[in-house]
Amino acid sequence: MSRHCIVVGTDGSDASGRALDWAIAEAKVVGADLEVVHVWSTPAIAPEAIPVPVDRAEIEAHGKFVLEAALHDALDRAGAAPSRVDSVLVEGDAAHVLCERGREARQLVVGRQGHGFVGRAFLGSVADQCVHLGAGPVTVVPSEAPAYGARVVVGVDGSADAQAALTFAMASASERHLPLTIMFVYPVGSSLPGVAVPAEMGDYGRTLIDDMIDRARADQAPLPPAIEPLAVAGNAAAALLEAANGAHQLIVGAGRSDVVHWLLGSVSRRCVHHAPCAVTVVRAELLR
Repeated sequence: MSRHCIVVGTDGSDASGRALDWAIAEAKVVGADLEVVHVWSTPAIAPEAIPVPVDRAEIEAHGKFVLEAALHDALDRAGAAPSRVDSVLVEGDAAHVLCERGREARQLVVGRQGHGFVGRAFLGSVADQCVHLGAGPVTVVPSEAPAYGARVVVGVDGSADAQAALTFAMASASERHLPLTIMFVYPVGSSLPGVAVPAEMGDYGRTLIDDMIDRARADQAPLPPAIEPLAVAGNAAAALLEAANGAHQLIVGAGRSDVVHWLLGSVSRRCVHHAPCAVTVVRAELLR
């Protein structure tokens, strides 16, 4: 696998179909290869349950059917395929397999909800696990995500993860020729115990954004057609989710900030669960 490949998980559900549509469109725009992965497994049986014969060959065959049908339908909807498309059928734990396949990829794409062949939750809880376990960028696509958006939005806070998110966002916006909104959100007043919020916080945020853009440019990040830096007071998750309305993609860092600890920890999780557009969670490992 390489940074020129996008990996997407599918289970045949409508949610994973939307993720597959998004991944195909992304691969065509950025010129990336596409790997479509379906993970199958035998049903777990409780120790006290009466043993039931399991036909592994039948389950695997059904998995192959699901994979081929999902890919065929998605390519039919897309009208044209990326330069290269590979389908991969793997037995194992869905989240661990997807994270391993996506470790060296440009990004791993999963749907926000979904149900697998054996009736257990697949790409709902799996999306959460991939966000937490994935070493590379993980994009979670909701069923209602727009095919095209007006801009890319990224949340920053000065942390290493946020710096990686900004670098990724600048590249994403440039490749799609979309404007980039960069948001630094600070709390209103001194509502957080033990946290001093100076009146100059807005100026600090704008300076921070400028410094982060300079660092990203030093790492060869391309400039989008337009950049809108915003330092706003409010709730970080709420502000990012509002900005994500009508956006193509919302990008956030994975972990808490060492600079402002209340900005991007649980915020990334809330964005993954509630954003109206695709959300990409990025770790600082991307820059290494």
